[in-house]
Amino acid sequence: MSLRDSLINKFESQIDSWEKQLESLEADAREEKAAAKNQQADADLKLKAKEEADRLRNKIRHASNKVAELKESSEDKIQQIKRDVESWFKQAS
Repeated sequence: MSLRDSLINKFESQIDSWEKQLESLEADAREEKAAAKNQQADADLKLKAKEEADRLRNKIRHASNKVAELKESSEDKIQQIKRDVESWFKQAS
């Protein structure tokens, strides 16, 4: 498998993982909202869930952009992208 394919697979796997986390987060937020006893607790839950969902959506968007960049890149640019990817994954975890 080429480095490009390996990096693409790594990103796509991470995107899938984040999408599952996002789905779970949204389901949990719906359950917590249903169980919320007062309006302030409900508002706090909504804000917390929205912030986490936004964070995950940003990660998914960034990773999807990197996949597109990898698919378009020449072999000589792949090494630089690999370094960027490794650094980004450390920060995004």
